[in-house]
Amino acid sequence: MPKKKQTPTKASEVQEVPTVNEDSSNFGNIQINLGVVETLVRLAAKEVEGVHSVVRSGLVDDVSSFITKKEPVRPIQVEEENNCYIITVRLNMLIGYELAKTAYEVQQVVCDSVYKMTNQRVAKIDVKIEDVKNKDESKHEISEEDVDLPTHNTD
Repeated sequence: MPKKKQTPTKASEVQEVPTVNEDSSNFGNIQINLGVVETLVRLAAKEVEGVHSVVRSGLVDDVSSFITKKEPVRPIQVEEENNCYIITVRLNMLIGYELAKTAYEVQQVVCDSVYKMTNQRVAKIDVKIEDVKNKDESKHEISEEDVDLPTHNTD
């Protein structure tokens, strides 16, 4: 018969789990790429009722930023400052929902989700509402990944 796993009974027997910012004993450092945090933000925001979609940068935005030499506006921006995340998320909301209330709920859900997954605090979450849409409108907007540009044959 297999042995039962012993649970710690004293506070001195409980090991603390290292956070991302602490040195993780002799094993080395743990670093979470900001792109991973962006994915967590996207998934959490889409779970909130009243959110249609996270804005996607499209081919026009990318070409425009290339021509103007300006940094393209990203739909989700994550920065790290003083061991905290600073997040900006651009959303399309559904018509019929209170925008401010829904945005506040997005802030709460994103903050909880990011902290739960990374064990790192969120200092600030800015929600920028870019558009309102009907439920019927496609959630899949065209982006550069969706477009096959024709190639010109010079022969």
